[in-house]
Amino acid sequence: MSEKKKSKAKGRTKGTKVESYTFRTSWTADANGMAALRTAQATLGASGVKVTQKRIIDLCAQAYFAKLSPQQMTKIVTPLIAAEKAAVLAARRDKDVAALEERRRKLDEDLAALLGILSPEK
Repeated sequence: MSEKKKSKAKGRTKGTKVESYTFRTSWTADANGMAALRTAQATLGASGVKVTQKRIIDLCAQAYFAKLSPQQMTKIVTPLIAAEKAAVLAARRDKDVAALEERRRKLDEDLAALLGILSPEK
């Protein structure tokens, strides 16, 4: 007989509460943001602290979020979500307009073909 191997359970134990989460951050830096990041890294390096740019971003995000209240988070996020929704709606509208224009073009071609059939040739 072969023995069945017990699979090791992953995750938390049943009945325990989640104490914390680890979130990954993302930031699209423009030229000014990259310059500030390089300056911070160089300043830290000059004082003997070697740190990656990713680590600087992670620590800054952690410190920033630790200071925010739920009301402040809501105030920051609300206009950003509205802008995202507006962009999605604009893209959807542009796609719908393109589809309607294509349909109109095909109908115009069909109409021209029908008119060519119906009109007597000379």
